[in-house]
Amino acid sequence: MLGSLALALATGAAARIIVGGEESKPYSRTHVVSLIDEFDDHNCGGSLLDGGQVVLTAAHCFFSREGNLLPNVARVYSAGVHLHDYTKLDHVCSKIIEVEKVLIHPDYDSRTTENDVALMFLSEPAPCAADGRTKTVTLDRSDSFDPYVGEKLMVAGWGATNKQGSKYPNKLHEVALDFIDNDACASKWGPGYISPDVMLCAWDPNEEKDSCFADSGGPLFTLDGLIVGINESVARHPHENAATAIEVALDRFDQMLFCV
Repeated sequence: MLGSLALALATGAAARIIVGGEESKPYSRTHVVSLIDEFDDHNCGGSLLDGGQVVLTAAHCFFSREGNLLPNVARVYSAGVHLHDYTKLDHVCSKIIEVEKVLIHPDYDSRTTENDVALMFLSEPAPCAADGRTKTVTLDRSDSFDPYVGEKLMVAGWGATNKQGSKYPNKLHEVALDFIDNDACASKWGPGYISPDVMLCAWDPNEEKDSCFADSGGPLFTLDGLIVGINESVARHPHENAATAIEVALDRFDQMLFCV
């Protein structure tokens, strides 16, 4: 599964959200996509890939609570691109785009949430991706995440601002978490808590910050904008964040893209 972590930007008196995070500077994270349902509500996050017409997100966003694939998956969401307040198209590059096709990682396990990866193919490119006003992301294809141990990584989204999942912002927020290695994760929360071959672990040592409900599918990225994971967990343990490791699924990503 991909890891989702985020470094909170210093925005003065910005509202504290995501769970201990802050409101993002408007349109500073334009690679972050909102998956908007038929009721015009934000449901999951995603990342706009190179070319501006494919969104990387979490497979579980397309499954019911019982673990069943939702019918007509390409019609479950539209993609909101270049948004800050997801309820408003108040930027020339903002647009809600229909989805043509969804590919779920063939090895996704809805019980363990391993390989929690999906690709959404949009009906048209994001309007400003070609000229760079809408940012797209590059995936980390390295063989090891060791260089990130102890580093701050960023997670951004429109997810709940409290662990009870009762407060949701309209505006994009982000938060900083510490990337920790799998041994440290297992030591803190016990062996078997994550699948170390396909998951990453991150947390806030002060136990005040985390991603939460509806942040799923959003990116875990470095300060340089390199995507190292996809957010999967929703504060299932206080102040902990587990995620699908991107390099594990990259070969299958490439196959899926090639076959479309």
